[in-house]
Amino acid sequence: MIVRQAVLDDTAAISALFRARIPAWQRLTGDGGVETVGYEDLTVYERWTHGGPWMSLETAAIALARLLHGVGLALVAESDDGELVGYLEAYPGYEPSPLGAHLHLAHVVTSSTVMDSDAVADVLLKRASEVAGHLPDKRLTASLAADSG
Repeated sequence: MIVRQAVLDDTAAISALFRARIPAWQRLTGDGGVETVGYEDLTVYERWTHGGPWMSLETAAIALARLLHGVGLALVAESDDGELVGYLEAYPGYEPSPLGAHLHLAHVVTSSTVMDSDAVADVLLKRASEVAGHLPDKRLTASLAADSG
């Protein structure tokens, strides 16, 4: 498996990773109800409401271009046959001590077609940790929801 910085040509594959997590494409009707429709029947905005810029190629290209211009970190994992099987997005940040300068995870997404998605996530996180290791405080952070059970 190869982990590398994403390039603009990866936009469609990254968007597909995010869209694969959506079980049904829906929209609000004029009377406040919800209808299930095909992906192609949604406007760009309606697609965006399912999970942000990665839900449509148009907005995904804009988001990735911003990341590639230095706003954040965009990494992809490729299988040995060249299929894009994972994506990681992180942003640099600075907080008061003890966090200080850090790299904060926004997304780690893996393909549902991969046999060991945990291994894909692990290699992406390892590379992000290496990048964070070059920051003064050498920290990689993530927000996790607490288990209420």
